[in-house]
Amino acid sequence: RIKSLIPIYQRFLGSHTDFLSTPDQFSYELAKDILTKLAKKRSKYNYRIYRGMYVKGSLFPEGIKEGMEFDFYDLSSWSRNQTIAINFSTELPQGLEREVGDKSVIFTMRMKRGTYIDYYSAYDGEEEVITGGKVKILEVTKMEKMQGTILRVLCEQI
Repeated sequence: RIKSLIPIYQRFLGSHTDFLSTPDQFSYELAKDILTKLAKKRSKYNYRIYRGMYVKGSLFPEGIKEGMEFDFYDLSSWSRNQTIAINFSTELPQGLEREVGDKSVIFTMRMKRGTYIDYYSAYDGEEEVITGGKVKILEVTKMEKMQGTILRVLCEQI
């Protein structure tokens, strides 16, 4: 009996090793396709989710205003933990310098579509959610934190 399982195990080990090694173009496209489908999936949960971003002033010269609609691409990473998002919003991306008009921004919304993937995430403790698509800004307020002023942008998925 055990001898009959060896070929099955060898095929599994080969596939598993290939999957975990450096991804090729096919593996990358397959993973992206799966994640994009999970991001568009209607959520059965009503999680409050957060996305923190350090935004260059030149990207939104008119500012971030109520009523604006924009696309968070097909796939974007959010968190159920606001503190995680605050950390992302205050970290200056590598290679950039702070300029007048730059903003630390926390986007927040109730999740209508997307998938909680924390169990599969490469980053422990981020309480990661993947979602994407269009959002509409409902309200913009300022939060005063130790890291400075952070814009809190309440959105809804549309």
